[in-house]
Amino acid sequence: MTYLFPLQECKNRNINQVYIFGAGVKGSAFKKWIEFNKDVKFLGFIDNFIEREGVIKPEVLKGIKFDDSTGVVLACDYKLIAEIGWGLYKYGLTHEKIISPQIQTVQYFTPNQGNRWNNYYSDAEMTASSQVNEFFVPLIDNYSISLLDVLDFPCGRGRIAEQIIKRYEGNIDTLTCCDANSDAVRYCKERLSKHSNIFFNTNKVHEWQSYPLEFENSCFSFVYSWDAMVHFSYKWLDFYFNEFHRMLKNGGYVFIHHSNLGAPSVDIGRSKSEAWNLNPHGRTPVSAQDIRFLAIRCGFKVIEQKVINWIIDDLDCLTLLKKEEAKS
Repeated sequence: MTYLFPLQECKNRNINQVYIFGAGVKGSAFKKWIEFNKDVKFLGFIDNFIEREGVIKPEVLKGIKFDDSTGVVLACDYKLIAEIGWGLYKYGLTHEKIISPQIQTVQYFTPNQGNRWNNYYSDAEMTASSQVNEFFVPLIDNYSISLLDVLDFPCGRGRIAEQIIKRYEGNIDTLTCCDANSDAVRYCKERLSKHSNIFFNTNKVHEWQSYPLEFENSCFSFVYSWDAMVHFSYKWLDFYFNEFHRMLKNGGYVFIHHSNLGAPSVDIGRSKSEAWNLNPHGRTPVSAQDIRFLAIRCGFKVIEQKVINWIIDDLDCLTLLKKEEAKS
């Protein structure tokens, strides 16, 4: 069971600044999410038992005047939501101000399957433009990456593809959106229907089996994967790196956003599981070094790697690879 910050619920209630009830692990994770995404303002922690600077007791709420844009997000076990909500109600908070965490019960070990991703897709929309500007544009421009034939894999609902086509439309002959989630691909088709040079593909996948992507050899000049392969196992990464190398033209680039959870320097306060859904933010226990090893073994040249924070320090890594023409 995973607890996510309830951004969509805050938006639905027009809440853009919050107190977090619970200053423990869940509350601290919510605070880091807020600091990372900056979609709402963090006002402070509320906790019955934890005493430290910046944490207030629930009874203090009696003296706080809440305006229309302020609420309290509960960072607690789902079994305690009703009890804590009633306790806050006694201190004068109406139910419109009390927001429960978003709770996901993971039922799939295959990352791209199931409609449970819909809430995440909605929340992630808000950061697509800034992420493209911060992470994609410098690489594309600095290395003069050809965008003649581009593959977005897995594309999700197309938030990154939309930003890429908006910024580089004059440079792109074709952009292909590919995902194993057929619902997401249908959404992409509707979203990007005005662009005649965008194509769509639903790839086959099974929990224990990867299938070759249905594209010709040497057909893409640029392949990118954003906020998706962070959930891919070492085995799947190895498989798809070989596929990328097969499908890429000589001189083409691959840009991958992947997990760095497996790095010894990344401390999550407990053991790291081989099951991605049991780890923070669904990350697999691979590292930047693992990706470098796989990429070189597949025939790529590693151009650069950049470890980044994703709420947790150094949790993720961005890797740029190049397929160079084989020497005779």
